[in-house]
Amino acid sequence: MSSELESLKQRITELETNNAKLEAEKAEIEIKNAELLKQVIKKDAKHDAENVKLGATIEKLKYENAELKDRITKVKQNQLQNDSAKGTQDKRNITPNNNSSNFNLGAVHHEKLLKEKEMDNFLLEAHKIIVSNEINHRKKDVENIVQMIADGIKKDTQLSNKATPCDVISIESLNQNSSTDLLLSLAQLFDKADDAKYGTIRTNQKEILR
Repeated sequence: MSSELESLKQRITELETNNAKLEAEKAEIEIKNAELLKQVIKKDAKHDAENVKLGATIEKLKYENAELKDRITKVKQNQLQNDSAKGTQDKRNITPNNNSSNFNLGAVHHEKLLKEKEMDNFLLEAHKIIVSNEINHRKKDVENIVQMIADGIKKDTQLSNKATPCDVISIESLNQNSSTDLLLSLAQLFDKADDAKYGTIRTNQKEILR
């Protein structure tokens, strides 16, 4: 019986010792909790102050933003008015320039037409001169041919006068054939010369009209 009491006392003593340790740990934990609570309250107060300051800053920024938007709107309106006025002035300034440009183009076109007309007149005069020279050359060629035929006939007549009666028939026949051959030869030469000169004249006309 006594041994059991001793065991119970010993057990109670151990439990009291453990309880004391638990109480000490509890007190330590409570101290730590109190410190943590203070830190939390301090941080919350700091955060609240920062939130209040941040809220004030946000409100200030909103006001400044609204004011800035209003100023930007006014600047855009003024810019549009200035651009509109400037565009109107530019149109007024451009109109005389366009008229001046059109006048200059008209003057250049008129001058070009005058130069072309002068060139046409020059080519026309040159063509007239060429045609006149061609006619004169043809007349001169005809006169030369007529003179050659006249000289040939005269020569044939002289030969006929010098011939004896026996040779009159043969000479007349010869003279007739000679005169005919001469006329044919002269006509062919005239045609060839005329074709050659006409080709030369046409070539010169093409060179002038280029």
